[in-house]
Amino acid sequence: MPKEDASETEWNDFYSKWGRPGKADEYKFPELKNLALDEDWKKNLTAMSHGLGLNQKQFEKMMTWGAQQQAGLEAKSTQERETAIGSLKSEWGYAFD
Repeated sequence: MPKEDASETEWNDFYSKWGRPGKADEYKFPELKNLALDEDWKKNLTAMSHGLGLNQKQFEKMMTWGAQQQAGLEAKSTQERETAIGSLKSEWGYAFD
């Protein structure tokens, strides 16, 4: 492992030996259901991951975690929306429509 004062070249060699792709655009995105990613966002994400020295396995774990977090937020948002609509229907009755 390079020392704290190691050069960028030394760090890049280290990251490469531990499985970081040669270029940011070589990361492969795992199959994630219901997760649509903007191409610019993907490009920025892979550039950041490459800069951090992530290998492919770390990248996939990060993406899977992110997809799970997104799914949880969407489920919570849907539930809150349904609760709010139910409350309004209860308050307004037939006038809700």
